[in-house]
Amino acid sequence: MDKFFLKSKTILGILLTLIVSLAPAIGLTFGTDDAHLISELWDKIAIVASASMAVIGRFTAKSALKIK
Repeated sequence: MDKFFLKSKTILGILLTLIVSLAPAIGLTFGTDDAHLISELWDKIAIVASASMAVIGRFTAKSALKIK
């Protein structure tokens, strides 16, 4: 049984990791120094959470993925 690739926890975890990693590069940060520290901490937490989601998704996968 195949499932659509966007329903995969692995794929979603990888996409979330990429979004969080690239957010500062496109200017999604706070303006002040204190906010910058909070932003950095949140970015690290989000990266760990989304990468963990990808790993858990891969180990719990029960079916192959399909693009269409």
